[in-house]
Amino acid sequence: MNKDFDDALKEISTQEENLKNEKKKLKKRALDEICQIVEKIGLTPEEVHKALTPTAAKYRDPATGKTWTGKGMPPTWFKKWKADGNDPKELLI
Repeated sequence: MNKDFDDALKEISTQEENLKNEKKKLKKRALDEICQIVEKIGLTPEEVHKALTPTAAKYRDPATGKTWTGKGMPPTWFKKWKADGNDPKELLI
């Protein structure tokens, strides 16, 4: 192979390794900051886990297949379903 090409491949490999190491450092710093905040405001591990765990969908729009967990503001399709006099139980997954 061409020496310039070999040098370029070596440089790419070095840069990829540097990027990987920087990403590790950033992740560690981010986790350290998150832990400090969690401790400072008194969150429990269970509260953190619950906040990070996706909530399963509870309702499905039969027309589009879109879903809603049943938490937070209801989507337009759910409100329309109810406004049209339909039973939300029919949308349960």
